[in-house]
Amino acid sequence: MRLAFALLIFLSAAGAQAQNNPPKAEATPATPAGVSLQGYGNAEKTCLEWNDGCSTCRRGDAAVSCSNIGIACQPSPVVCTRRTDPPK
Repeated sequence: MRLAFALLIFLSAAGAQAQNNPPKAEATPATPAGVSLQGYGNAEKTCLEWNDGCSTCRRGDAAVSCSNIGIACQPSPVVCTRRTDPPK
């Protein structure tokens, strides 16, 4: 009986955890491995904002600016999160 109760609690917690972590929205595909966060802006001229999960860079009128990395953050592949509007 105790085993069944423990299993019920474990499965309830696992289900709650799955509900709290919805899938992330699709972003523009990442660049090839080895491209730095700052170098991404040079390679992707139409991208206005990009990040690696730790730092975010934005293309301004005159230059690119990037935020500082957080403590113990593990960067993921760089993705573009905002692009210029396509020509009409």
